[in-house]
Amino acid sequence: MNWSGIAAIVLFIAIAAVLLFFFRGGSHSASTAEKNDDTSTMVEVEQDDAEMAQAIQTARKTVDVFLSRFQHPRKGDTHFSVKMKLTYQTESEHVWLTDIVYENGVFVGKIANDPEVVTHVRFGETVQVAREDISDWMWLANGKMHGGYTFRGLLKNMPKKK
Repeated sequence: MNWSGIAAIVLFIAIAAVLLFFFRGGSHSASTAEKNDDTSTMVEVEQDDAEMAQAIQTARKTVDVFLSRFQHPRKGDTHFSVKMKLTYQTESEHVWLTDIVYENGVFVGKIANDPEVVTHVRFGETVQVAREDISDWMWLANGKMHGGYTFRGLLKNMPKKK
């Protein structure tokens, strides 16, 4: 692998780490506050956040753009991934999936980051999500991100520390 390939992988991992977020309504529990320290890659977003809801809706409406490119990649296209919402009991968290395959309306892939709130799954575990349930999609074309609608929304509100 050449240096540009390594740089792309490092960029993708950094983007995936930053893109981890969860939706929460109401007050924050002590366990959530502990997770939201300076080492956390998680960014909190309220469940009723209009900008994030719009980003997810845009990703779902344009998933055919992603699928077309995923099924017919061009030279320089890398790091195809989809984002999904994981829920366990009363907690929810969105994670990116990599090493994805698509068949019969379902994406199957490996969790690309360490879930921080929903802990019944782990980094690298294989999970699946129906096409209509994804919360985002993205790929890199010669290092330029396509999709990543939730990421774009998070960047505007992200604390400078993160």
